[in-house]
Amino acid sequence: MANVTVLVPMYNVEKYVSKCLDSLISQTYKDIEIWAVNDGSPDNSRNIVLDYAAKDSRVKLIDKENGGYGSVLQMGIKKIKSPYFLVCDPDDWLEPTAIEKLYNFSLKSNLDLAVGDYYDVFVGDKNKHVVHFIKNITPHKVYTEEKDIQRFSFGAVSPHAKLFRTSIVKNIDLPMRVNYTDFILYIYALTNAKRVSYIDIPLANYLKDRPNNSVTNVNPSRLKDHAMVWNGAFNQIPIKKENSVILQRLYEAVLGNLIVYSLYSTDYFHDKYWKYILDTVREVRKAAPILKSNFNGSIVNKIIMNGLLNEKSYIRYSRNYVLYVSKKNKLRKTIKKIRSKS
Repeated sequence: MANVTVLVPMYNVEKYVSKCLDSLISQTYKDIEIWAVNDGSPDNSRNIVLDYAAKDSRVKLIDKENGGYGSVLQMGIKKIKSPYFLVCDPDDWLEPTAIEKLYNFSLKSNLDLAVGDYYDVFVGDKNKHVVHFIKNITPHKVYTEEKDIQRFSFGAVSPHAKLFRTSIVKNIDLPMRVNYTDFILYIYALTNAKRVSYIDIPLANYLKDRPNNSVTNVNPSRLKDHAMVWNGAFNQIPIKKENSVILQRLYEAVLGNLIVYSLYSTDYFHDKYWKYILDTVREVRKAAPILKSNFNGSIVNKIIMNGLLNEKSYIRYSRNYVLYVSKKNKLRKTIKKIRSKS
């Protein structure tokens, strides 16, 4: 059994998966298994993996019926026997020493979760842009208090440069046929972790603007995914004062859902997605006493919170928030256009 398993979820990535696999088999830390999970992909990804597996026994092809990103993570996590694992999306790749640094860092400090920085990479741009995980987190310090660990939730939730202790997420429940489920994985891991730390070195490369990936997807259907993923995380977090920080993060994710709705809906409040977004507002009200007692923000944001968490006003405040964000975005575009002409 390897010390680290790398999960590579695959669907229509034949143009990218070779670069990903090259970066994995070239890792300076060798005691790994690479599970390339074919999620019913119709392209040539499967055959590419078979070629790699023939040359390197650490590469394993796992075939499954299509069920979406979350189903791949769910299946992989249930089957993994190594003490640690990480997720490397097939259009991304790791720096050569990534696993060595994350694993040794975790082993030395007995970590449940190790988080590193990463590079944003864009198509046609030869430069790599460092993304620092989060402010106000001290590198190499081991955090053990619940509220301190939960502060990590305000950093990037994507799987890039994150090494998980397998045992802390064995009981996770992830929805099928839904994108963005790495959000649930990360939030769930933080609520179960006892020792977490941050290494301030870029260890992964995130191809940010690949066509048809979840980031560049402008289809309004993504609105339902955002809502379902939020519910998937919220329903697995105990509502108690000890989780006040992560509940605050989930409240801010509700605001994020409203913002995403304002950007991608083409028929405000009348399309089929509004009910899913509104459900997240309705659900977060269950944590209202904890959220209100721990609020530390401006008067305006306090008014918004009180309105959204109130049974009689949450629908009205949700609508007004969407309209406010929409007008603000239109104003920004107008100003940008004026400046470009001047």
